[in-house]
Amino acid sequence: MNALLKNLLLLGGMLAGANLAFSTDLKEDTLSPQIKLDRESGLYKCGEKAVFTISLKGKLTSPETDKAKLKLTNDARDVFQEKELDLSKPETVISGSMDKPGFLRCTVEYKFNGKAQARVDLCAGFDPEKIVPSMKKPADFDKFWEDGFKELANIPADYQLKEIRKDKTAETYTISAATLGGKRVYGFLSIPADKSKKYPVNFQIPSAGMGVNSPVFSKGESIEVIVNVHDNPVGVSQNEFTENYKKMEARSCCSEDKSKCLDGCKGSFYPWFGAENRNIYYFRAPILGICRVLDYVAALPEYDKKEFNMIGHSQGGGMVLLISGLKQDIVTSTFASVPGLCDHAGHEIGRETGWPWIIGAIKGDSKTDKEVAAKRKKLCDELCGYYDACFFAERIRTPIAVVCGFTDYICVPSSVYAAFNSIASDKKKIINAPHDGHAISEVYANEAKEWLKSQKTGKQ
Repeated sequence: MNALLKNLLLLGGMLAGANLAFSTDLKEDTLSPQIKLDRESGLYKCGEKAVFTISLKGKLTSPETDKAKLKLTNDARDVFQEKELDLSKPETVISGSMDKPGFLRCTVEYKFNGKAQARVDLCAGFDPEKIVPSMKKPADFDKFWEDGFKELANIPADYQLKEIRKDKTAETYTISAATLGGKRVYGFLSIPADKSKKYPVNFQIPSAGMGVNSPVFSKGESIEVIVNVHDNPVGVSQNEFTENYKKMEARSCCSEDKSKCLDGCKGSFYPWFGAENRNIYYFRAPILGICRVLDYVAALPEYDKKEFNMIGHSQGGGMVLLISGLKQDIVTSTFASVPGLCDHAGHEIGRETGWPWIIGAIKGDSKTDKEVAAKRKKLCDELCGYYDACFFAERIRTPIAVVCGFTDYICVPSSVYAAFNSIASDKKKIINAPHDGHAISEVYANEAKEWLKSQKTGKQ
């Protein structure tokens, strides 16, 4: 599995992580908060006590306006404790526990001069290997996706390739394929030039955003593929790519009858588009279209038919869980870094949901508004369960490594563990990054790489 994950660090957002979640215009000598746990691993048994120490470095900019609030929450959802922090003390110690599996998150939010803000997070995991999905798999989950593939089979694949570079090392193309609703998926394919050999495949799906408009070039050792989730041609100028994306987003924002769209979906956030109906939901067409590109790559004469690696971070991490589950006849290993699309109904049992927080498509606070709570439950029952990585993970039986950033407040650790614990494979590994957030450091990516390699060599 030597080719596996050679391009991991090209994935969006995979830079060195840190506790600092966000900051604005803070000078070097400004008060700087840090949080430490009494255990480096960040792991505890339910009922044990986790001790957080908040330390302050630097100096107050204005004792009258500098403020700090400390909160202990169930992975950013239910608030267990909340209080103002005494900035006159260099250290504050607070402890907490959980009586059921989950993540206890300590968050400190600072306001300097009444304006600039900083936030620091650190989580303690309590028996996270026992976290289970927040909802049940829909009874017709398998049929829903079987029907999707049947519908796709009635649409000609219309594979289109255009050569963009050819040299002694590799032949590189744009690639696209037709999918549902008159849409296409677009990406890049780079194949080693030496046709006397067979090669493994590294297949990537990008993080959230516009996607990629440049290829991952093969270095002559593997077939490299990267495919976007959007119906937007690649290999064009960046200006054209951006303008086309905006047009695509405008025409894709909701169903033809816009009055039926959910509150928050109207042109604001593509992962909510079409959320009013699981058959028109935004991700349905690209999931099936990416599977179609995967089939094309798997049929290439240059593929060694032995090693087909799926790689993704964030949105891409969730997508590779979904597609690995759907294509276990082809995929041989999976790497999912802080995956999204996991545990969409977490809010119903008191913990945060995973990205893209689909329940946000219904505005309001489900903790205080019964009508909002009922609408969100209906959304989970009728849509979310069909797109929750937890239920695709149940199908995965090949080696898989997942990285979980404990301080991540985008793809929260409880959602990542809910999906990981659902994986059927007896060759699975979760790499805990206790001090990293949504950006994962090279250390953890390399740990995943080495573990996956060991599954092929047998050396662990």
